[in-house]
Amino acid sequence: MKKVLLVTVLLLFCAGPVLAITAPATTGFAYTMYDIVVVKMLQGAIGFVSGLGLVIWGASMLPRGAYLPAAFTVAAGGMVIKADTIVTSLGLMI
Repeated sequence: MKKVLLVTVLLLFCAGPVLAITAPATTGFAYTMYDIVVVKMLQGAIGFVSGLGLVIWGASMLPRGAYLPAAFTVAAGGMVIKADTIVTSLGLMI
């Protein structure tokens, strides 16, 4: 058990370079899809209303005693509301 823990800790310290995902350039191929999905949907009214709906749905689970699904639903709603920030701040291990 100690060997597994030691190997795990050593592997964590030997992680490779991390690159952040950035928004594509306006002349890039993927910018149209990024503009539609992230800018217009996630940052727009669709993303806000769906995120708020998930938070309200999760809060409505609490009186029934479904604490774990409620926590996941509220967390998912918060992630949808802040999805534009999450998309550009995720790192990718190479």
